[in-house]
Amino acid sequence: LTFLDTSSVSNMAQMFYGCSSLKSINLTNFNTSSVTNMNYMFYDCILLESIELLNLDISSVINMAHMFHGCISLESINLSYLNASNLLTMNYMFYNCSSLKTVDISYLDVANVTSMDYIFGESNALKFVNLSHMNASSLYYINAIFSGINSLESVDLSYFKASSAYSLTY
Repeated sequence: LTFLDTSSVSNMAQMFYGCSSLKSINLTNFNTSSVTNMNYMFYDCILLESIELLNLDISSVINMAHMFHGCISLESINLSYLNASNLLTMNYMFYNCSSLKTVDISYLDVANVTSMDYIFGESNALKFVNLSHMNASSLYYINAIFSGINSLESVDLSYFKASSAYSLTY
């Protein structure tokens, strides 16, 4: 996607929604500096196994709800190095990613995120989640984040800050 000029794009919601044949994508040269909405971006990309996000600028993104929802072939993802300083919602972000085994969002700047409800829900293969060093000081809702997962072996919450959390149900 190096030929595609996205420098003025502000909304990428549902951009690859339902791309049922998409197996891999490299967004390293994608200009997303003006994007504020990425919800449902890869929703139901059922064959997506590999996604390269290195250098992706998500500093203006506010909404990533349902971004990878239903990506049932995705096995691991690392978002730890991305700047998400304006992000507000991550609800259902990895919901029903049934092959997802590892997620690293350890250093992701989520200081303004207010809601992560069901972020990993129904991702039945999930074994390891790294949430360490996350500053989630504005996080208000953290409901059912591991709902329906029987395979979870390790969650790293060391130095995780959620001082404003109101609801931690399910």
